[in-house]
Amino acid sequence: MMTSGLLVCLASETSLREQAMAELRSCPQLTLGEQQGSWLTAALQTDDAEESERWHHWMQEIPGVRAVEVVFVHWDDDEAGVGRHEPR
Repeated sequence: MMTSGLLVCLASETSLREQAMAELRSCPQLTLGEQQGSWLTAALQTDDAEESERWHHWMQEIPGVRAVEVVFVHWDDDEAGVGRHEPR
């Protein structure tokens, strides 16, 4: 499982921003956080990096979304060795 923290920049025009928010709410992989003006925080949960990239591109194509920035990425330790540090 992969979790990405996102910062979404929304259009300043109210109708476009509302349209974008409705579209973003329709994505079951997204958990939307606080909106402050044109900025929205979100968390995206996917099975792998490829799926995360597809959702990222999808979000960028939504009318009313100006940009999507990835702030952090976390992989569960269960991924094949990712995040594991074995003692020597």
